[in-house]
Amino acid sequence: MAPITVAVHRPAAPDRWVELTMNLRPVADGEAFVAYAPGFRCEIAPADAEAAGYDDEVWKAGVVSGLGFAWRRWLRPDRGVAVAAVRGHLGFGDVEGVAVAAATAARVLLGLSAAEAASDWAQTIPLPV
Repeated sequence: MAPITVAVHRPAAPDRWVELTMNLRPVADGEAFVAYAPGFRCEIAPADAEAAGYDDEVWKAGVVSGLGFAWRRWLRPDRGVAVAAVRGHLGFGDVEGVAVAAATAARVLLGLSAAEAASDWAQTIPLPV
């Protein structure tokens, strides 16, 4: 399946946003359900001093959190995702936005409703359903 991009933003802080690009992929026994595509890019501009100290692993943890939720609910054991890019403008406490974007993208890739999660984050762009 072709990659899709999902973007979310925090309405209470309009300058905080994240965009995530990923696609479904087959998973062999014992293989991790989340993989990072060749050429993976993590381009998060820090919105505050605390976030300036974060490395890519912090933002990847948000991806894994959101996709872990999706995997437990909707993915079959033989399916996983390949994440191509995470970019945005985020600050301290904004890892939740990455998780919301990841779970939303998984829903879209699986042909489920792209209904918004109950969180402080909202979809930025119309999503295919």
